[in-house]
Amino acid sequence: MTTPAPRAARAGPASRIRAFIFDMDGTLADTEGLKAATYQHLVQKLLKADAPDPRVLTLYPTLVGGTDEQMVRALVDLFGLAGPLKPYAHKYGVQEAWLALHLLRFDTYRATFATAEKLSQNSYPGTVQLVRDQAAAGRKVAVATSSPTDEAMRVVTALNLAGILSEVVGLDQVKRHKPDPEIYLLTASRIGVDPAHAVAIEDSPTGIRAALAAGMSCIAIANPFTEKPLREQKFLEQRWVVYDRATLNRVVQERLSSLEQA
Repeated sequence: MTTPAPRAARAGPASRIRAFIFDMDGTLADTEGLKAATYQHLVQKLLKADAPDPRVLTLYPTLVGGTDEQMVRALVDLFGLAGPLKPYAHKYGVQEAWLALHLLRFDTYRATFATAEKLSQNSYPGTVQLVRDQAAAGRKVAVATSSPTDEAMRVVTALNLAGILSEVVGLDQVKRHKPDPEIYLLTASRIGVDPAHAVAIEDSPTGIRAALAAGMSCIAIANPFTEKPLREQKFLEQRWVVYDRATLNRVVQERLSSLEQA
């Protein structure tokens, strides 16, 4: 007989932590894996190669936590995709190769790799439950993501979280992306919580830096793309980094206890 995972204590008036703000990609669902698979598929298609190029999966972890523009620009440069992308630039009515790849990735990703069903199948149940638990505990819950807001809404809807979240803030709502703290400061402002009274749930050093710069506490959850950089980063104490998702609830409770005692 298994012991039920501990649930968050209700956030009464004495509780210092009033909100949890979640990164999305790689945190709530394995969208990083789905995106990486999409890029690998497209590079193979554009180059008319016989097999997927493993360099895509080598490059991808180095840019996790950044923007789609950073990723596609790097891929265009690494694989010399400007020529193969010309028909798609014409199709989408754009001039730059990176923008053509960005739009092609979005269409392919949504139609094939990240349908609502596949997003649901690739959720991280423990983190999704953490959203529900913190909302049930009386805390505000929100998403602050480097994905566009409409894409974030697709994901949280597929995960049945749209009605629980107080706010969903995407990259298009800010001028500066992570590791700049703007998106976390904006999200905290929108939900009416002082950043010092919020915990950010992240999956990458880039996101950690953004949360800490905003004045928030942070817990990081590793995924296959971010485990190595999370072990190497020096911004967040390793005791607040989750490498085994079975320990997530315990780490959250320990973090909350430490913050209440601070």
